[in-house]
Amino acid sequence: MIKDYLKTGRAELSVLALSFIVLGLTYMDVLPTVGQMILMPVSVSLASMWTYAFNNVTDINEDSINKPNSAIISGRKSASEILIFSLVCALLSFISAYMVSKAVFASICLIIIGGFFYSYKLFGSIRLKEIFIVKNITISLLWALVPLMPLLAFGFTAPSTYMIIIFFVFIQCFISTVMSDLKDAEGDELTGVKTFPSVYGLRRTLLFLTALNTIGLLSIVAGWLLLNLKSYLLILSIVNISRYYAFFLIGSGIKSASYTYSKIDIPTLTTFGLLALIGRLLIH
Repeated sequence: MIKDYLKTGRAELSVLALSFIVLGLTYMDVLPTVGQMILMPVSVSLASMWTYAFNNVTDINEDSINKPNSAIISGRKSASEILIFSLVCALLSFISAYMVSKAVFASICLIIIGGFFYSYKLFGSIRLKEIFIVKNITISLLWALVPLMPLLAFGFTAPSTYMIIIFFVFIQCFISTVMSDLKDAEGDELTGVKTFPSVYGLRRTLLFLTALNTIGLLSIVAGWLLLNLKSYLLILSIVNISRYYAFFLIGSGIKSASYTYSKIDIPTLTTFGLLALIGRLLIH
């Protein structure tokens, strides 16, 4: 079924791709063509689906514990079928990005190459995802490229204040990767994959995430107070409030990490573009 392919590639993150692109467009205050508005999120979504689908092919040991109902582990799809699907996504992502601009194509190349080295042991070496912290940094950096794509498409140079938003996006994506590690802690620990939860435990991991979330919040406020960051972007602080709430639910045992990740964390990330657009309309 096509549903298995879409779930393996985490097609729901297409909304996240669209959200980050809308964030970039809102900040620049430009209106793209219909083709650009369609092709940019499509290319990012396909690159994301390539990365996550390919990771399913290389993560069979971990997924046998963390995701027993996944398409490959359950036997609904073979690893080769998922691999072919991931390669098709990568090819289509290249094509759609090139139709926007060469600069966007180059950024998509970085995302796809980064996704490859994240999951694959080249020449028998270690995968990026097996290196403590590096796995979280890799994913976060790749997603932080997405809000820059509208600037690349129009040939703009990113202003220094916009780099604060890129930093904010990076911090929030980093938090999300650690939240994902929390829900996969059992499988990662048994297979020897070092993550924050497996190394430091739940309590210290939540303290670390709280500190990171606070740094993200302070970066927005400081950018507004000291560097003339557009004031409507303060609305992004709603993301931080949601994150504090999620940490409380996990730490108090009210909700599991898996529930919090899927029901609060990912939906929170997808609000970036909408929040920026609402702020822009209300204040200007």
